[in-house]
This record gives sequence, structure tokens and C-alpha cells, in this order.
Amino acid sequence: MTFVVFAGQSNALGFGMTAETVPAAYASADPLTYIWNNYIGGFEMLQPGVNTGTVANPGAWGPEVAFAHEFRLAHPSEPLFIVKSVKGSTGLAQDPDELDWSPASHDEMFDLTAARVNAARADLNSAPVDAVFFVQGEQDGFAEAKAEAYACNLEALFGAIRSDWMGDDAGQILFARVGAPGFEAVAQAQAEVDEADPHAASFAAADLAMQDDALHYAAEGYLAIGTEFSALFDPWSVL
Repeated sequence: MTFVVFAGQSNALGFGMTAETVPAAYASADPLTYIWNNYIGGFEMLQPGVNTGTVANPGAWGPEVAFAHEFRLAHPSEPLFIVKSVKGSTGLAQDPDELDWSPASHDEMFDLTAARVNAARADLNSAPVDAVFFVQGEQDGFAEAKAEAYACNLEALFGAIRSDWMGDDAGQILFARVGAPGFEAVAQAQAEVDEADPHAASFAAADLAMQDDALHYAAEGYLAIGTEFSALFDPWSVL
């Protein structure tokens, strides 16, 4: 059994994606792949474009779809369990006026995700989290001060994720470096954290296909991110 978490803002969600944009090769439900239903508190079979979004947009799908597809090719008979906890326009820096991912912000995205992960772990007989996949950063790039603090804030987030979500100081955290133009400061900060953290790995997402807003990825981009995550992920080794 493998248990992973996908977290972040709109590019973790799959902004703009619907059931109609899921390529045929990725559209079928897999009886060995499950996603946590955040609103009923239980796992259900993952159906791309059906239960991969949020209550407001259940048809959205993101990197988890290609990751699950590639995982199944590599591990034909191993159950895969996914918690997806995402929210568009959520920054990393603590902000009293906006929902954010800072571990210092009580009852916001970090705590909400921790509650979901802990509930899922309990449902899986206290199974460990094998990896966390994080796609976030654009929101902080809109504010110079937040962009400048991003590396420090990301280091703090990763420490808190390992402590509160994973219970493992060496837990694998894999993340995409922001690819949208204009957010180079955040992407550089992400690269610095990757270099300094022996148990994290990232990849550049700057050349992936994007939607017309030049902020959110196109379907091909979301598939590429999930495929990159699959290539980086190794549940049996330490990064």
C-alpha cells in the first residue's frame, strides 16, 4: 500500500479542468486507486474529472491523475491512497487577511490538511504518509515581501509537514517550481530550498503547456507535473 498527499493552490487543484478535458488514456477509474473524500470523511475509488476536485468544482483534476496513472503502470497490484487538499489563491506567508498555508495560521490550510491526513491515516490503520506533493507559490509572487520570505517560509512549512502530517523527519516532499512568467523570485527560492533539503526534490515547470492566462497549466501541463512527480517518487528509498 502507498499513501500520498497532494496539496497547494489552484495549480494543485487543476484550475480550468473538467471531465471533458481528461484524456481518454487517463479517464478510467482504477479499482486499486482511492481518493479521500474530504466532505464525507472516507476513501472512494478515484474517478478523474468526477471526484478529483472540490465541492464547488468536483470535476477539476490536476497532477494526481497522471501520478496515479504512472504509479499503476509501475506497480500493477499495489493499492494507492491519495489525500488531495487544495484551495485556489492561497499563499504560503502568514496573512491575517487571507487564507494561507502557514503552519502559524490556526484553522487555515495547514491545519485543515493535517486533519484530513490524520483522518485518512486512521482509516488506513495508522499507515504512514509516503510522500507529500506540493504545488504552490504564485500567490506569494504577487507581493514582493512575501516572495522575499518564500524560502524561509517554505523551509518552515516542510518542517511542519514532516512533524504534523507525516511523523517522519526524513519524509519525502516533492514539489513543482513555479513556471508562470513573473514569479522568478519564488521559483529561485524553491530551488534554494530543494538544494538545502536532503529529503525534498523539485523540478522546473517553466516550459510546460499553459492556459491563455499564462498562470494556470493546460491539461498537458498538469499531466506533465504528475508524471514528473512519479519519476521523482520512490517509496522505498530516502532522497
